[in-house]
Amino acid sequence: MEDIKPGYVGFSRSPGVMGRAIRFGEHLSGGVGEWNHMFIIGEDAKVIQAEMQGVTDDANVNDLLLTYKCTILKPPPEVDLDKVVVFAKEQVGICYGLGTDIAIGIDMMTWQWFPAFRGARKPSWICSALGAEALRFGGYYHEWISVYTCTPQQVHDALMAEGAVVVE
Repeated sequence: MEDIKPGYVGFSRSPGVMGRAIRFGEHLSGGVGEWNHMFIIGEDAKVIQAEMQGVTDDANVNDLLLTYKCTILKPPPEVDLDKVVVFAKEQVGICYGLGTDIAIGIDMMTWQWFPAFRGARKPSWICSALGAEALRFGGYYHEWISVYTCTPQQVHDALMAEGAVVVE
Protein backbone atom coordinates (compact mmCIF):
# COMPACT_ATOMS: atom_id res chain seq x y z
CA MET A 1 0.00 0.00 0.00
CA GLU A 2 1.23 3.44 -0.92
CA ASP A 3 1.79 6.08 1.76
CA ILE A 4 -0.72 8.89 2.01
CA LYS A 5 0.93 12.08 0.73
CA PRO A 6 0.10 15.78 0.95
CA GLY A 7 -2.19 16.74 -1.93
CA TYR A 8 -4.11 13.48 -1.94
CA VAL A 9 -7.85 13.87 -1.53
CA GLY A 10 -10.12 12.06 0.86
CA PHE A 11 -13.80 11.29 0.97
CA SER A 12 -15.77 10.20 4.01
CA ARG A 13 -19.23 9.12 5.00
CA SER A 14 -20.40 10.65 8.25
CA PRO A 15 -23.55 9.54 10.07
CA GLY A 16 -24.67 12.98 11.33
CA VAL A 17 -27.61 15.11 10.25
CA MET A 18 -25.54 17.14 7.78
CA GLY A 19 -24.06 13.98 6.24
CA ARG A 20 -27.50 12.45 5.78
CA ALA A 21 -28.82 15.71 4.30
CA ILE A 22 -25.97 15.84 1.78
CA ARG A 23 -26.50 12.19 0.77
CA PHE A 24 -30.25 12.87 0.43
CA GLY A 25 -29.45 15.84 -1.82
CA GLU A 26 -27.15 13.63 -3.90
CA HIS A 27 -29.98 11.12 -4.19
CA LEU A 28 -32.37 13.87 -5.37
CA SER A 29 -29.92 14.88 -8.08
CA GLY A 30 -29.66 11.29 -9.32
CA GLY A 31 -26.50 10.20 -7.52
CA VAL A 32 -25.85 7.26 -5.25
CA GLY A 33 -24.28 9.31 -2.48
CA GLU A 34 -21.81 6.99 -0.71
CA TRP A 35 -19.52 9.91 0.13
CA ASN A 36 -20.82 13.11 1.74
CA HIS A 37 -17.59 14.86 2.72
CA MET A 38 -14.37 15.74 0.91
CA PHE A 39 -11.01 16.85 2.31
CA ILE A 40 -7.41 17.48 1.28
CA ILE A 41 -4.41 15.87 2.94
CA GLY A 42 -1.97 18.58 4.04
CA GLU A 43 1.52 18.53 5.53
CA ASP A 44 2.17 16.23 8.52
CA ALA A 45 -0.98 14.17 7.74
CA LYS A 46 -3.22 17.10 8.66
CA VAL A 47 -6.65 17.24 7.04
CA ILE A 48 -7.67 20.51 5.39
CA GLN A 49 -11.45 20.59 5.23
CA ALA A 50 -14.47 22.83 5.19
CA GLU A 51 -16.54 21.96 8.22
CA MET A 52 -19.08 23.80 10.34
CA GLN A 53 -16.29 25.68 12.18
CA GLY A 54 -14.95 26.93 8.83
CA VAL A 55 -11.96 25.71 6.87
CA THR A 56 -9.67 23.95 9.34
CA ASP A 57 -6.41 22.02 9.31
CA ASP A 58 -6.30 20.61 12.82
CA ALA A 59 -7.53 17.02 12.30
CA ASN A 60 -5.17 14.14 11.62
CA VAL A 61 -5.95 11.84 8.70
CA ASN A 62 -5.34 8.72 10.81
CA ASP A 63 -7.98 9.83 13.34
CA LEU A 64 -10.43 10.42 10.50
CA LEU A 65 -9.72 6.97 9.05
CA LEU A 66 -10.43 5.39 12.43
CA THR A 67 -13.64 7.38 13.03
CA TYR A 68 -15.44 7.35 9.65
CA LYS A 69 -15.75 5.23 6.57
CA CYS A 70 -13.17 6.89 4.28
CA THR A 71 -11.29 6.50 1.05
CA ILE A 72 -8.14 8.35 0.01
CA LEU A 73 -7.36 8.99 -3.65
CA LYS A 74 -4.12 9.85 -5.38
CA PRO A 75 -5.28 12.42 -7.99
CA PRO A 76 -4.61 11.89 -11.71
CA PRO A 77 -0.93 12.27 -12.73
CA GLU A 78 -1.29 15.79 -14.18
CA VAL A 79 -2.14 17.20 -10.75
CA ASP A 80 0.61 19.10 -8.94
CA LEU A 81 0.08 17.91 -5.36
CA ASP A 82 2.09 20.79 -3.87
CA LYS A 83 -0.21 23.34 -5.51
CA VAL A 84 -3.30 21.51 -4.21
CA VAL A 85 -1.94 21.85 -0.67
CA VAL A 86 -0.90 25.50 -1.16
CA PHE A 87 -4.39 26.48 -2.29
CA ALA A 88 -6.20 24.52 0.43
CA LYS A 89 -3.88 25.81 3.17
CA GLU A 90 -4.52 29.43 2.07
CA GLN A 91 -8.25 28.91 2.70
CA VAL A 92 -7.85 27.93 6.37
CA GLY A 93 -9.92 30.26 8.53
CA ILE A 94 -12.55 31.10 5.90
CA CYS A 95 -16.18 30.51 6.93
CA TYR A 96 -18.15 27.39 6.12
CA GLY A 97 -20.89 28.00 3.53
CA LEU A 98 -23.94 26.83 5.52
CA GLY A 99 -26.04 29.43 3.72
CA THR A 100 -24.63 28.07 0.48
CA ASP A 101 -25.70 24.54 1.49
CA ILE A 102 -29.23 25.78 2.15
CA ALA A 103 -29.29 27.69 -1.15
CA ILE A 104 -28.09 24.59 -3.03
CA GLY A 105 -30.92 22.61 -1.41
CA ILE A 106 -33.45 25.20 -2.56
CA ASP A 107 -31.94 25.21 -6.04
CA MET A 108 -32.19 21.42 -6.23
CA MET A 109 -35.89 21.49 -5.38
CA THR A 110 -36.86 24.25 -7.82
CA TRP A 111 -37.14 24.23 -11.58
CA GLN A 112 -34.08 24.76 -13.74
CA TRP A 113 -35.42 28.11 -14.99
CA PHE A 114 -35.93 29.40 -11.42
CA PRO A 115 -33.27 31.95 -10.30
CA ALA A 116 -30.41 30.35 -8.35
CA PHE A 117 -29.80 31.38 -4.74
CA ARG A 118 -26.22 30.14 -4.63
CA GLY A 119 -24.35 33.42 -4.99
CA ALA A 120 -21.94 33.82 -2.08
CA ARG A 121 -22.06 37.21 -0.36
CA LYS A 122 -18.85 36.64 1.57
CA PRO A 123 -15.91 34.26 1.28
CA SER A 124 -17.07 30.77 2.25
CA TRP A 125 -16.52 27.17 1.25
CA ILE A 126 -18.42 23.91 1.27
CA CYS A 127 -16.23 20.80 1.40
CA SER A 128 -16.58 19.66 -2.21
CA ALA A 129 -16.10 23.17 -3.61
CA LEU A 130 -12.91 23.62 -1.56
CA GLY A 131 -11.60 20.26 -2.76
CA ALA A 132 -12.56 20.78 -6.40
CA GLU A 133 -11.05 24.27 -6.51
CA ALA A 134 -7.82 23.08 -4.82
CA LEU A 135 -7.57 20.34 -7.44
CA ARG A 136 -8.16 22.87 -10.22
CA PHE A 137 -5.38 25.06 -8.78
CA GLY A 138 -3.19 21.95 -8.94
CA GLY A 139 -3.92 21.41 -12.63
CA TYR A 140 -6.98 19.13 -12.60
CA TYR A 141 -9.68 20.46 -14.86
CA HIS A 142 -13.21 19.08 -14.94
CA GLU A 143 -16.12 20.89 -16.53
CA TRP A 144 -18.23 21.70 -13.51
CA ILE A 145 -20.94 24.29 -14.07
CA SER A 146 -19.68 25.69 -10.77
CA VAL A 147 -17.54 24.14 -8.04
CA TYR A 148 -20.56 24.74 -5.80
CA THR A 149 -22.71 22.39 -7.88
CA CYS A 150 -20.47 19.35 -7.49
CA THR A 151 -21.07 16.99 -4.60
CA PRO A 152 -18.34 14.98 -2.88
CA GLN A 153 -19.62 11.86 -4.65
CA GLN A 154 -19.48 13.56 -8.05
CA VAL A 155 -15.90 14.75 -7.47
CA HIS A 156 -14.94 11.23 -6.36
CA ASP A 157 -16.53 9.66 -9.44
CA ALA A 158 -14.96 12.22 -11.82
CA LEU A 159 -11.50 11.65 -10.32
CA MET A 160 -11.84 7.87 -10.58
CA ALA A 161 -12.97 8.11 -14.22
CA GLU A 162 -10.00 10.35 -15.03
CA GLY A 163 -7.11 8.35 -13.56
CA ALA A 164 -7.17 8.72 -9.78
CA VAL A 165 -5.97 5.74 -7.76
CA VAL A 166 -7.41 4.48 -4.47
CA VAL A 167 -4.74 4.58 -1.75
CA GLU A 168 -6.71 3.77 1.43
